[in-house]
Amino acid sequence: GAIYTEAENFTIAAPPGMPPPFNVTEWGRDHYYGATFENPFAHRKALLHSTNPPVGTATSPPVGIPKAATYYVGVRYEAAYRFETEFTLTVKQGSATKFTKLYGQRASPKMWSFGYSERNHDIAGCPGDPTPECHWTWGATENWVWEYYPVPLAAGSATFEVSVTNTT
Repeated sequence: GAIYTEAENFTIAAPPGMPPPFNVTEWGRDHYYGATFENPFAHRKALLHSTNPPVGTATSPPVGIPKAATYYVGVRYEAAYRFETEFTLTVKQGSATKFTKLYGQRASPKMWSFGYSERNHDIAGCPGDPTPECHWTWGATENWVWEYYPVPLAAGSATFEVSVTNTT
């Protein structure tokens, strides 16, 4: 089975003198890309929203890793078609950093909703594998994406840290 942690349960921290980089919000507030009936069920109607200027971190509570293995660390987030939604995910076990990756780049391979299947390949114009961008034939893109990478982890606990830096 999957091991997961909900981003809305993360601890939020900002550098001194800066506002919090995230806020926990409910579905329908503070985000701009929701477009379909499927979306209200994402994140169980709660999500972690990046504020402006986004500088700081959000860290998960400890997550139990049952056995040493390679796990796929996936993040589901909203991404505007043809734009970047950059954030860094760091996975730590004790004092060791096991993984650091910049997610949300336009060129990063992502799984786009409704497109990750051969059934939708022909009608959506999206391949059956993760792809950087996907445009639907009926109009606007579905903006919920999954991005994932393999990470070798030891048995024990791990923490997941999302960090953002204002690049404007």
